[in-house]
Amino acid sequence: MTPIELACETCGERKTVPQGEVEALVAALREGNAERLRCLRCGMSLARPLRRALNLPEPEAPQRSNVRGRRRFVRLQVPLPAVGHAPQFSGGEFRGVVQNISADGLMVEFPVHLPPGSALDLVLQTQGGPVGIQGRVVWTAPAGDRVRHGVEFREARDVAFVMKLFLIEER
Repeated sequence: MTPIELACETCGERKTVPQGEVEALVAALREGNAERLRCLRCGMSLARPLRRALNLPEPEAPQRSNVRGRRRFVRLQVPLPAVGHAPQFSGGEFRGVVQNISADGLMVEFPVHLPPGSALDLVLQTQGGPVGIQGRVVWTAPAGDRVRHGVEFREARDVAFVMKLFLIEER
């Protein structure tokens, strides 16, 4: 197979896939291995651009389900100051604001870009005191002079944890 050019449908990032990697990506696509098919800039799937570049058929639409969207847990809008530390980031700590949170993740805005896959230690500054959370960046998106980061918790939290945070901050 010859090298192919892929463009992320979300952020427009372009990636040239060398000849030797094309077959591995096609295999990952067929196996449903989504991690190999993610944009390095924003974390979104490159499956559709890959299918189009290789003229592969689109998958059949799944049967309709009663589950709305992809989320397993409700996200609550809870703006919280946060201090982050990523082992691979040499700039030390960075300050940001959590915009929403659920039992399995949160969205936080930082003045720095952490690529998807980055480990992240966060301390949320709540009215009830600091709360430490560990996670992994799964997507990013520019937001003016800041960058939004979708963070998946290392271990899912109890829904009661999220509700407690929400209620404390709503006072």
